[in-house]
Amino acid sequence: MKKFFLLIAIGNCFAFFAVYPVSAIASEPIILVLGDDWDKRSIARNSQAFERVLGGISNWLIQRRIRVLDEPMVPQGRSIHQRVRRTKENTLEVAQEFRTPVIDAVVVLKIFPEIDTVAGETLLNALIVGNITNVSTGSLIGNVEVRLPEYLPVEKSCVVHRDCVIAAIGDQAQNLGQKVGEVLMKYFNRAMVVGRPSLSEANTSSEEPALLRVYKLTFDRFDPPEYHIAEKFIVAFSGYHRHEILLNMMRRVEISYETRSGDAMLKRSLRMVMVNMGIDASVRCIKHTCIISKN
Repeated sequence: MKKFFLLIAIGNCFAFFAVYPVSAIASEPIILVLGDDWDKRSIARNSQAFERVLGGISNWLIQRRIRVLDEPMVPQGRSIHQRVRRTKENTLEVAQEFRTPVIDAVVVLKIFPEIDTVAGETLLNALIVGNITNVSTGSLIGNVEVRLPEYLPVEKSCVVHRDCVIAAIGDQAQNLGQKVGEVLMKYFNRAMVVGRPSLSEANTSSEEPALLRVYKLTFDRFDPPEYHIAEKFIVAFSGYHRHEILLNMMRRVEISYETRSGDAMLKRSLRMVMVNMGIDASVRCIKHTCIISKN
């Protein structure tokens, strides 16, 4: 009998979504840009030139709806003032320190001056190298290697003084910001895939693309038939990629849930499923961990 009523609930829920579609929520990625300057040939992170280049990158990305945080915003206790080598583990730890906003990707960059002499003329360029990592999955999104399209002529005396070289690179912040920004956007566009429409969005414009995120969802005090019905809904959510059961007990199920849905959209959809299944439950989320608990 209980299963019969649950089947009625799921039918009513599908009907509700069809009649009252949920509008899509924009999900532009939030990225953290960090410097890596352990190699003393690279430009120090605390130099004006480095900050100008990062500012150029940030401005270019912000104009294209990418939200950017950078080194000065690193939480207290994680900020490193001396030269530092950023390991993958270190960058993920720094990004995960942010309670709000939740960081989607972390970009780590190094800037190297390059000097050449051609026909007696002294020329300068800048090499920016680094990588992009998905904070939620820990997977590599891509590697960065960017130079200015042309070497810049400088006074021969300039290369003798490192401060002069660094200042000249800082003067190219806007050009370098555009070049690096273009590379980052190329990787983001590849990684951000529009989720397939769900029943809740069937009559609306499609949700905007988002980077893949991994959530831990816990269904607490759910009977097996209740969880199986809830599972039918979560695999139909927009942006669903895959899920895997981590723990399956009599009235508690924990799953790893991968999605390209926006964070707010996923959490709101979870709450709507509980309401329309007629289950009195609370949905509590901290970052990428949600506990759906029957009251």
